Amino acid sequence: GAAFYNASTGGNNWDLMAGLAFTPTGEMIVVGYSTRGANLVDVTLWKVLSDGGLDSTFGTAGVFKHSGLSASAFTVARGLVIDGTGRIVMAGYSTVSPDPSAAMLWRVTPVGVLDTTFNDAGFVSWTGTASGGAYFTGLKIDSVGRYVVSGYGKNAGTATRDMAVLRYFADGGLDTTFSVGGVLFHNSAAGGGGTDEGWG
Repeated sequence: GAAFYNASTGGNNWDLMAGLAFTPTGEMIVVGYSTRGANLVDVTLWKVLSDGGLDSTFGTAGVFKHSGLSASAFTVARGLVIDGTGRIVMAGYSTVSPDPSAAMLWRVTPVGVLDTTFNDAGFVSWTGTASGGAYFTGLKIDSVGRYVVSGYGKNAGTATRDMAVLRYFADGGLDTTFSVGGVLFHNSAAGGGGTDEGWG
């Protein structure tokens, strides 16, 4: 009753799962990441058939990978949804040291390639407003098909973080009618000047 998958990026490194969802036709999409070496990590999707095997028609031999900001990035996804047409949407972040992280949203077609109708590239990034970096950790699709992502932005020069919620149109554009310029920030929910993070 168990299926194991290793070395999606080659070699004998880590392959980790962060979440899963089902396509409209019942196949399983698993999101996580796969390592290529020290601090070289690709966001990864696996498409799993009902018998536990990888769907060889998806991506490359059942696997989709993306390096995020660059081939030298540490890139992971935390949120995963599948829309009614089978398109796969992921939320996460990408970091190229020593630069701050960029929050990222990807959309992948049902056959496992980047959907270039989404922001003309298949992905969009957001670096926050306080220059300390940003992270997406959760994702939902609202009743009219917009993508609502949660996460946080880091404040440069400090260890504090502000909760963030953003709303995107299905074409990858930020919905600037939401909150202030498409972004809701909140900090100090518990009082003081500490850290607030959005998850889920």
